Amino acid sequence: MDLSKIKESLGRLSFIADYSSLVVPLLIGLAAVLLMIPTQLISSRLKERMTKESVSARGMQIQSLLDNYAVSEQWKEERQYQDAYSSDANRISRLSAATTQREPLNNKIFPELAGTSQFLFQEFGNDYRKGIESLLAEVSAGLSPTESELSKALDTSGGRSGEYSSGYHHRSDYDEDSESIVDALCTEKADNCRVYINPSDIAGYNFWQDYEYIGTSKAVEDCWQWQLGFWIIEDVIKTVSSMNGGAVSVLRAPVKRVVYVGFTRDYEGGRVSSSRGYSGGAADTAPKYATGPQQEPLAVPFTGRFCNDYYDVVHFTVKVVLNADDVFSFMEELCSSKEHKFDGRTLRHNQITILESKIVSIERKSDEHKLYRYGSNAVVEMNLICEYLFNKAGYKKMKPAEESAGFEARTSRY
Repeated sequence: MDLSKIKESLGRLSFIADYSSLVVPLLIGLAAVLLMIPTQLISSRLKERMTKESVSARGMQIQSLLDNYAVSEQWKEERQYQDAYSSDANRISRLSAATTQREPLNNKIFPELAGTSQFLFQEFGNDYRKGIESLLAEVSAGLSPTESELSKALDTSGGRSGEYSSGYHHRSDYDEDSESIVDALCTEKADNCRVYINPSDIAGYNFWQDYEYIGTSKAVEDCWQWQLGFWIIEDVIKTVSSMNGGAVSVLRAPVKRVVYVGFTRDYEGGRVSSSRGYSGGAADTAPKYATGPQQEPLAVPFTGRFCNDYYDVVHFTVKVVLNADDVFSFMEELCSSKEHKFDGRTLRHNQITILESKIVSIERKSDEHKLYRYGSNAVVEMNLICEYLFNKAGYKKMKPAEESAGFEARTSRY
């Protein structure tokens, strides 16, 4: 071994001896640093644990539990909620009943007779006819020219009046001058009204004109049925009024003509040959309750509704001539909410559902339409069969008292 190299190496390490007094403190410091790291970690975890388990943290947890706990006063809040819910249900029930709280045409019939005279029923009939006439006046209803008006116009102008007086609807051999005179008269009539409605085309109008009294029980039943009918007809005329509100004449009105409002499906059989209205028959058919399929209602209701413990159902028919573009608007308006008065209050009702609809084009030169002027727009004839709901609670106090076992069997079971 080369002793000189060993001595050289030991000489290089000799500097350690010069700093030997610093070695021990350095080693102690290094050990302290190594020990401090886990100590800091342990301290941080300890503080977190102490925070979670401290008194304040426990207090917050307890408060949270108290907030979510059904305290002794909780039932009062629940009671208020249930009372509000019950109030809403009762309010809906009252609103439903209010739809059928309507003013009668005559206060001497319902619910009890004001006397024993049969003239009470004739008075109701007069009120019914006046009510229809009032409704027609509100919509500025008018008629097409009558045979006498046609003859007068032709006589005045020197036309061939003989042909018209003998039945214009069935004549075809008239000259152009006469046709011009007739057209001018028809246009004048159209300019003077906003809708064509013949009161004889409204169910019940003719019925009460020649009413025959055959007994108190039947008379009371007739009055009650036609009172229901009047409320229904009133809604139809209000629909026309709303549709034609801004029109100055039938030529510009959406609804041109109300052909029929009544309570039978086969109403054509009641029309007179001149197409000038009804002469009994269909227009005199009274409304009746739709009690079930066995009664042969006007339509099979897709609603499935018939008279039950809560409401009465009546079917009715509406036939109108109107602009083709206003068909759906008329349907929507017919089924919309309407106002009525009762006991000094203004209430609302919405009781109509359309069950069937039929829309056909018309031939303006046909006997049924040749004396009417509908304007330049395309028009159609629409036939609707509808149901009308009467809330029993709404008119329970108004329904007439049963006058006999027969009347009770016909009405009180509904």
